[in-house]
Parts: sequence; C-alpha cells; structure tokens
Amino acid sequence: METVVSIDAVQRNFRLLELSPEILSSISLNNARFLAFDFVSPTQYDPGAVLCTVDQTFEIRQVQSSNILYILHPSQHEVENRADLSAIAQCHGLLELIPKRSDVVQHLRSKVPVYDARYASEKSKDGVTITDVIVDSPFSVTEIHNGLRELCAFEFCGFCWVPTAKDMKDIWLAFMNAMTVEGISIDKELDIHHADSLILEEGYSASIFKAVLGRVSHGDDHNDRASIDPGKCVTWLGSILLETDGENSVQKETFVSRWRDHLPEAWRPNVNLDILKVSLIGNEPSNFVVTDGV
Repeated sequence: METVVSIDAVQRNFRLLELSPEILSSISLNNARFLAFDFVSPTQYDPGAVLCTVDQTFEIRQVQSSNILYILHPSQHEVENRADLSAIAQCHGLLELIPKRSDVVQHLRSKVPVYDARYASEKSKDGVTITDVIVDSPFSVTEIHNGLRELCAFEFCGFCWVPTAKDMKDIWLAFMNAMTVEGISIDKELDIHHADSLILEEGYSASIFKAVLGRVSHGDDHNDRASIDPGKCVTWLGSILLETDGENSVQKETFVSRWRDHLPEAWRPNVNLDILKVSLIGNEPSNFVVTDGV
C-alpha cells in the first residue's frame, strides 16, 4: 500500500516530554497516582516549570536537537489503496525531567509564618492554611508534608504556623523534666495523651509539642502512641540549640555539654558535632558558628 505524507497547512503546538520508566509506572492505569504541572517565577537557579508526582518533583528543561520530529495524523481525505498522512506538528526538541534541587524546607520557611502567641490572633487574617501552602509550593505533596514535619509546623486557629527555636527548646526541656518527675523513660513507647497532659500542666502548647514529637519520632507511630527515634532526636536538638545558643559564636565544649545534658543518658554518646553542619571561626578551634543548611 502506498503511503503519502503531506505537511498540514495549520501546524499545531506540541512539546515532547521524556518520561523515565519510574514516572511511567507511577501514572500507568494499573497504578494511577497524582501527577501535576506547576510553575513559579523563573530565576537563575530555578527554571520555573516543574512536574510533580505524589512524592517527587522534577524540573522541566527544554533540550534542542538538530533532528526534526514530525507528528503524523491520518488524513481526512481517504484514497483507495493509499494511506494518506498529514504532518500536523514539528518538534525541534524535547522536554526532559531533572530531579528538583531546590530545598523544600527553605521554601516553606518563606511561606509559613512564625508563631508568636502574643500576636497569633492578630496575624490570623494574614495566615496561611496547609492547603494554601500546597497550592503555592512547586513541590510534591509528600515533600511538602515531610518539610512541614521537619519544621515542626502545626495548626492553630485553622492556620499553619512554624514555632520558634526557643519555643521548641523550652517545650523539649519541659517534656524531659516532666518525664523525669513521673519516672517515665522516653526510651520506651510513649502515651501521647498522657504526655500532652503533662505539657499542658507546664503551661506549654500541646499543638507545638505534638509537632515536636512528630519530628523526632519514628514515621510509623500510631495516633495515640509514639516512639522517639534517638538519631532524629539527637540531631534535631543539636540544630535547635545551635539556632538558639549559637547566633554569634559559642564555645564548643560548652555547647556539646549542654547538648548532652538535654538528652537521656543512653543517647548522650551519640552527640557529635560531625552530625551538624558547622564551621570553625578563624584559627580558634574552640569556637564555631552555624552555617547554611543546619
């Protein structure tokens, strides 16, 4: 059978998007999952357009090619013993997906307001909900929720907030003291409701406490029980202490000693500055400052 190809007078706009086998699998009919395109104002480091699966974000970049690919469509004019095709579009390049390099936590810090009990009710009119954050963030839903968990974000008056490092530190110390008085070891599985009541008795926010507990606990905890992950907890507490106590510089030994004192005795051997991102000041090895990414 003869095949005749003609160039359609009206060319359509198409872009070819190269998908990895993993993404194809995630959007296949047998494994249907969320897939969305998003766009933010492009910068030198961010191209703007992204594609989000349920748990990953990819930057979309256009790659030019010297080859031209025609997209063909059966012609509307049928001729016996002949297959007529029309080229309805020309593609000079394709779009490729690159795992997004931007830091979701840094992005969320710019979107979610810091909680201050003195002004929270006044700020509510300018607050953001978790839905607002998801809609306004060029990241997958899973990455956003993980980032909010890392920041110990919580809801109050229907809005999403991030606690200050000082509030998180104070709540952790109150929690440690309350557990000690009650004779409860935090090495074991905890009753969240009982821990909440102890925090409330100390005059602290149960919402912030639950967010802190969620940050340092194993991810598979149930709603009424929690098991603290020693590795997560040691690193998190170190970063919080750096933020509250190391704004300028701090003596290394003083800081490490304080860090250990705020942890259960069994976890203290895990304290090591190597697990935090810090840098020494000048030629004095006993001082250090916080660096970006802590």
